[in-house]
Amino acid sequence: MRKFTDANGREWEVSIDCASIGRVYDQCGVDLGDPNDGEIPLYVRIMSGFGLLLKVLPVVCFPQINVRGLNTESFLSSIPNKGLLKLRDDFVQEWSDFFQSSGQVTASRMLTAMKQYQDAKTKMDPNSPEVKKLEALLLTVSQAPLESATTSPESVG
Repeated sequence: MRKFTDANGREWEVSIDCASIGRVYDQCGVDLGDPNDGEIPLYVRIMSGFGLLLKVLPVVCFPQINVRGLNTESFLSSIPNKGLLKLRDDFVQEWSDFFQSSGQVTASRMLTAMKQYQDAKTKMDPNSPEVKKLEALLLTVSQAPLESATTSPESVG
């Protein structure tokens, strides 16, 4: 579970689990259980900007928002702009950890590769050999079939 602190000094836990995946699907129509969901894969949409992340995050954090008597607007207003990149990175890492712990290693690797690619792309020349290598890795991993929790080696036998 990842944590972040808002502009008012409140600590928030970003926990992606079965309950939060269900809430996000019910309220946003976004299936966090399938990072390839959509014509443009979900993981690409989340990593490419902040709009979808800021739509999904309050739903993931809803139990904490509710306990604190806040609403979505006040929650989002308290997120500092300068912390958005780290928040997105933490969200993606938490999402990757969910897949890792549920036996969906390919999905976890795909999210990790996408994060590494985004990091490299912002810090290096987009035409550098390192970025090209990460692009190739990301393409390979994203084309691999995703395992279901019921067919993973840990769940059989």
